[in-house]
Amino acid sequence: MSIFGRAEQFQRCWSELSDLDHYTITAREQSFKYLNAEYIPQRLSSKDMEHILKHNRDFIAMATQDLSSVYTEIGIPHLFMITDSNGTAIHLIGQAEIIDKACGNNVNMGTSFAFEYAGINGISLAMQLHSTVVVQGVQHTMRFFKDWNCICSPVRTIDEEIIGYIDLSFSTDVDVTFAVPLLKKMIEKLERKLKKSRESINKEAAYLLFKPYNLSNREREVAFGWLQNKSVLQMAHLMGITEGTVRNMLKKVYAKTGVRDKGQFFKKFLT
Repeated sequence: MSIFGRAEQFQRCWSELSDLDHYTITAREQSFKYLNAEYIPQRLSSKDMEHILKHNRDFIAMATQDLSSVYTEIGIPHLFMITDSNGTAIHLIGQAEIIDKACGNNVNMGTSFAFEYAGINGISLAMQLHSTVVVQGVQHTMRFFKDWNCICSPVRTIDEEIIGYIDLSFSTDVDVTFAVPLLKKMIEKLERKLKKSRESINKEAAYLLFKPYNLSNREREVAFGWLQNKSVLQMAHLMGITEGTVRNMLKKVYAKTGVRDKGQFFKKFLT
């Protein structure tokens, strides 16, 4: 029996196209210029992809490991797509025949699923709503997806920054009811692993990253504590200084390293 079944009663725990207002839907549809295209037109060059894959290597490795572990348990043809935060595909997992069919429509690493290039789809809607979404069959803009149900969820880091999306697609004759909780559970597991990975960054390696920015000893200590996701209060207690002093040091760290907030700081030193 497939892990995907049909539930007679199930409370919706996802967002749908109907959650967008009519004005936004109309504006998005008008911005899409490839309505009659046979395949998704936008795909990055190998050179551009090399940079994106390097930037997302830890995310890809962890996501691939988790998705591959449930791949054989899903008793129906399906496709997992992993994208970066801009909706660009960075890895595909699925049966060979499905991936071949996808590649025939230019769905592969480097393909952009943003609204302007792929219209309404699971990934573009998740990018708009920043939540788990379901797009079914004819709700898709491009003909290629109209035989698919797509479920997509954002993947967030410990500071709630979205670093990418994971989409699970399968035939429209399969109910989405149980697939949504499955994907959400996988996302939660992946986010915990990403958090643990970021918190375990080596102090010596971190200090080498800080070296070009001429941080003082105390500023390096605060910067490292920030990478470990310690609070201002925790660092003040550990360092024997006031919270105000820690905040002032953080401002100096941001200024010296050229970032404006915690999200930019993590992105600069944890990728």
